[in-house]
Amino acid sequence: MANSNQPIKLSSDELLLMNIFEGITSVSPITCRMIEDIIFYIIHERDVYKMFINKPLVNDVSRYLKYNKYTPTKFVSALAKLLSENLKKKVYIVIYNDDLISFIKNFFGLSREDSIRIMKRSDGSIIVYINVPPDKRGVVIGRGGLRAKIGRELVKAFFNVSNILIR
Repeated sequence: MANSNQPIKLSSDELLLMNIFEGITSVSPITCRMIEDIIFYIIHERDVYKMFINKPLVNDVSRYLKYNKYTPTKFVSALAKLLSENLKKKVYIVIYNDDLISFIKNFFGLSREDSIRIMKRSDGSIIVYINVPPDKRGVVIGRGGLRAKIGRELVKAFFNVSNILIR
């Protein structure tokens, strides 16, 4: 993991949610953030493969898959649906990657067409610019800017990024 300049402080509810996630998946998330009725679990990419060997979990998740193809992204998406249903909150599971651009793409659900630029200022601060089509901007920012807020907090903690600007 990249050096963090700001540790992520977890609430007691977030710690409980991390324990629930670990109990269901046998994988310990890197962190968890809950804001309003939305939960973000951040898991390391190597842990996705550990979940594939958990047969009861695979059986539970398989009913949320349209096809029985267990690609990491589809599996994680189906697991998020399962958890959303059980926790009665919207759940996002983000696959952590040591590469800043890959992490941002995973977190915001960006495609290849979406542009990400990283600017390093003379004072050492790092700013990330994300350009997405206007029709996709609402999904990337999230209701009331919640997704953008959590995204900024996580990239600051994981990658020492000063700000993310979404255009």
